[in-house]
Amino acid sequence: TLEAAIEDAYRAADAAIHNTADQLFSNPRTVPTLNFQTNSSQLTIDVIAARSTLDPALAAWKRDIDDGSVDIGTLTAISQGNLARISDFLAKCNIALNSATTNTNATASVIAGYITDIASARSAVNTAASTITSDNAARLTAEKNLALARAGSRATDIAAAQADVMSAQALLAKTRIVAPFAGTV
Repeated sequence: TLEAAIEDAYRAADAAIHNTADQLFSNPRTVPTLNFQTNSSQLTIDVIAARSTLDPALAAWKRDIDDGSVDIGTLTAISQGNLARISDFLAKCNIALNSATTNTNATASVIAGYITDIASARSAVNTAASTITSDNAARLTAEKNLALARAGSRATDIAAAQADVMSAQALLAKTRIVAPFAGTV
């Protein structure tokens, strides 16, 4: 169901941040600083700024999921927005890692491991976003079908369908061969 997909997406996003991306930082939940240097001070600032906004966003998302008073359409939009934000953050982390300079704390193998971990986290977040999108499309289709069923058939639709049936019967009558006499041919 869409509700389950949203809960799974939250868990994937939370794991991507707290279990994967946070290894790139010192003090990630309070005053994050990168554990490595990049070639771009602006990129470093952007990654740190993005990380510092994620805990409040995840907490608000979790409250919306647990609250139960947020309608599923709104919760879907909130979830998709959060997943896009986290995906963007992970992409920035990837760019930072690809421009990292190695040192005694951040060796080439450590950086390579971070890159692999971030790629896995991005994949999990993107999969969660795709699942929500497809489950939401199924929900919207089901809602439209339900509305059509509740609305019933309109007189013009019935008349058009009857005309189609009569036309098909007329065509079928033209395929019948009738002998001018009784008996077996």
